[in-house]
Amino acid sequence: MNAYYFESELPRHSEWMTRGDYHSLFWLAPWIAFAAVLFLVFIVIWSLAWKGWALWLSARRGDKWWFVAFLLVHTLGLLEIIYIFLVAKRSEKREVKESGGSNH
Repeated sequence: MNAYYFESELPRHSEWMTRGDYHSLFWLAPWIAFAAVLFLVFIVIWSLAWKGWALWLSARRGDKWWFVAFLLVHTLGLLEIIYIFLVAKRSEKREVKESGGSNH
């Protein structure tokens, strides 16, 4: 175990790497940062797409409380997906069933 008590005892960077003491993953840091930024960009685009669709659909249908919920709650698109594919679809089927299934 290497214990350095004084700054003068610390090896220079080039000596440190050539001696084989380079056990850290500092060289990965730029790639991890790049991957994190790409992941965040993907999450933002994903969330905005679902949020936009759900806001548009809830405004068009007149669901004021859903619209407010979408504006205030951020769930990475989960609440929006539930609304679009479960809540809105069920009520559309119910409206078609109540109207008799025809538009005449």
